[in-house]
Amino acid sequence: MNIYFLNIEIYFGRIVTYSLLIVLLTFLQSFINPIYGQTYNGAEEGVSPLLDIKLTSNSNLGIFVETNVNSFVCEFQDGDTYAKTLFKGKVYNGTEVFFKDGEIDLPIVKFDCGKFMMNNDFRELLKSEEYPNIQLEFIKAIWYSHKYLNSKHNNGKEIGYFMVNLTVAGKTKKAKVNIYTTEAEEGQLKCSGKIKINMKEFGLEPPVKFMGTVRVKEDIEVRFNLQFIRI
Repeated sequence: MNIYFLNIEIYFGRIVTYSLLIVLLTFLQSFINPIYGQTYNGAEEGVSPLLDIKLTSNSNLGIFVETNVNSFVCEFQDGDTYAKTLFKGKVYNGTEVFFKDGEIDLPIVKFDCGKFMMNNDFRELLKSEEYPNIQLEFIKAIWYSHKYLNSKHNNGKEIGYFMVNLTVAGKTKKAKVNIYTTEAEEGQLKCSGKIKINMKEFGLEPPVKFMGTVRVKEDIEVRFNLQFIRI
């Protein structure tokens, strides 16, 4: 074969090979990106990519209360509230998310403590007539490593933390909430955490019932399992 034509074939063969490699790499990138692994798609260099996620109706949140004789959980019972909650933010360095919109409004009347009288006491304690909602605002999320976003391999592992504003009875407190993964479906991320608060910091007085024989402890916990999907 003429050397000239051989060189041409090699040259065009390399072009085809490089083109196939580019197509293959592009496909693999789009296939393996998890929920947050896609954050860099379409982002210009030096520009923080946008992140839009939503909660699923499988999320749950409860307030754990202790007394001197027992304990109970008042669970939020409205999946539609979760499903309507959208989060918008920006991603930095692949492991930091700063939320522009990230607030969950939780009507107190949608909490169920298991008994009618306990529900009434719970609403009275949180001054629901004057302050009908609890607000949980997510300010930012920090992951210790990008690999921790794969919840299937890190079930129950601490992967980072949220910074949140919790508003109860008209008073707002900032809190750091450690994030733990729990098992989730493919393409989703499910995070669990808890916020321990003192009721008196929110201007709430722990109730005393049955002539002083039952006393509610000052510290309560907001416990959540939030399941996210990218939109």
